[in-house]
Amino acid sequence: MSTFSYLPEPVAAPDRPEPVPVSAEEVARAVEAVRPASPSGLAGGPARARALFRVADAVEAAGERLAAVQSRETGRPVRISLTDVTAVVRTLASFAGWADKLEYARTAAAGSGPRTGVVAVLLDAHAPLRTAVDRVAPLLAAGCGVVVSSAAPLTVLALAELAEGLPIAVLPGVDPETLAAHPGIDTVERHRPAGSAAVLVFAAAALDQAVDAIVEGAFCAAGRDAPRLLVQESVADELLVLLGARLTRLRAGDALDRTTDLPPYPAALRERVDVLVREAVEDGVRESVWWPGQGSGSRPTPPVVLVGAAPAMRVVALPEPAPVLPVLTFRTVDEAVSSTNALPGLRTAAVWTSDTGIADATLAGLRAGALALNARPDEAPTLPRGLL
Repeated sequence: MSTFSYLPEPVAAPDRPEPVPVSAEEVARAVEAVRPASPSGLAGGPARARALFRVADAVEAAGERLAAVQSRETGRPVRISLTDVTAVVRTLASFAGWADKLEYARTAAAGSGPRTGVVAVLLDAHAPLRTAVDRVAPLLAAGCGVVVSSAAPLTVLALAELAEGLPIAVLPGVDPETLAAHPGIDTVERHRPAGSAAVLVFAAAALDQAVDAIVEGAFCAAGRDAPRLLVQESVADELLVLLGARLTRLRAGDALDRTTDLPPYPAALRERVDVLVREAVEDGVRESVWWPGQGSGSRPTPPVVLVGAAPAMRVVALPEPAPVLPVLTFRTVDEAVSSTNALPGLRTAAVWTSDTGIADATLAGLRAGALALNARPDEAPTLPRGLL
């Protein structure tokens, strides 16, 4: 099998400045600037709704620029960043629709309803457009003030510039723990640990469509959760042939090139993939299929598919976001549901089948934060986030 020399480190903007440390006084000013004027929240629900709708329109208009900023800062392919913008617009519009309805959930008696305050949101560098809006939009809809510390500050700052009229501040140079410990912060929301993202493919599925969604979700637009593929035994071989063929068509390159599919893999991640594959081989995985990229190199290049994985293997039992896809098989609906629910930290599950009876039985039994039928869960960003 041919191999490919490893991709470069994530693209960085040439004019990206080093974050300037933020003083305690600046943190205090930011906290007070976004603090709600009353316990029931900053501004009324209708005003918050109008402001969020305006932000959604502004993000849509600035979509090309926001996608380019994210791709330059994080290396996320711009094709995927553009889909992130679309999801962000829909999420903002969804919570804008909730903003003027949340008032009715409050108790009429003075002081007895839910209280709002200032929330510190601590974000990593993964998909900052979507992650920031997923975390911040519901807080703004509820009337909270928000102070954000992000490991991808350029993207979040570009987004916050469009949030006119809403109580949000971004502090690029602040230490996350310093912000979280500030006495003016009422609540801290941290990025959650990695979990499992499962895809279940039954014999009655449209396998071509399922394979496209699997590759896109596990490798191209990968989330922070570890992908897991469960396939019915009777179609496992056919699906794996299609999956291998799909891998050969993946393109690597400049993050700002719209034909690029794969993000760049930093050296630390590449080394971790080597370890995961080596452990899987030691645990008895039947086969490892690496991406057959073009070029030359002494080591295989991710992404990689691990065929013949089992629940007890370390690569399955320890959820770790990486371009590694373990493939497990099942025979019955009950086995599929049981194996999926046993995955550690199950966050999302996508079921692929044209059989409505199987679909109903499977979806009814799964315990995940978000479910999807014949689609990727992240393709419906306005779904309730559940355990996400």
